[in-house]
Amino acid sequence: EGMARIMLGRYGLEAGDVLIVISNSGINAIPIEMVQIAREKGVTSVAITSIAHSSRVPLRHSSGQRLYDAADIVIDTHSPYGDTVLPVPGSEFRAGSTSSIASIAIVQAIVVQTIALLSERGMVPPFFVSANVPEGKDHNHAMMAKYQKRLARYQIPLTWEEEKK
Repeated sequence: EGMARIMLGRYGLEAGDVLIVISNSGINAIPIEMVQIAREKGVTSVAITSIAHSSRVPLRHSSGQRLYDAADIVIDTHSPYGDTVLPVPGSEFRAGSTSSIASIAIVQAIVVQTIALLSERGMVPPFFVSANVPEGKDHNHAMMAKYQKRLARYQIPLTWEEEKK
C-alpha cells in the first residue's frame, strides 16, 4: 500500500476531473487507493471491474473495501470468476481473458460517447488520433505539448528536434 499516491502524483488531477480505474479482481491496493485519493481531490472515480470475480476472492486492502465499494461509479465487465473461459485440456485452469477485451471496449465507448456529447454542445474536445496517418504526428504532438503536465506517460521534449537528441 502507498504506491498509488506516488503514481497519481504525476498526473495533476484536479477537482472536477474523472479518473477511470480498471481492475478485474478489484482487490489490490493500488486501484483501491487510487479511487480513495481521487475522492480526497474531488475527482470522480469510475471503476471498471468484474463483480462476479471480485465478490468471490478474499480482500487484500486494509480498508476492507473492494474497488466496487470504493469507487463513485462502477461498470461491471461481467467477466467470470477467474477471468478466463477456455478450458485447457490436461489442466485445471482456463485461458482466454475476457476482462481485457471488455475493459478496452468499455473505455472506447466512454471516449466516443464523451466526444459525441461534447460535440453536441459545440465543443471540440482534445483527443489523440492515429500516429499512422500523415497529420497524426503533428496533431498528437500539439496535444502532448499542451497537456504534458497531466499526461505522465508523455513526459517528452516539447519539440521534435529535442526528441531526436
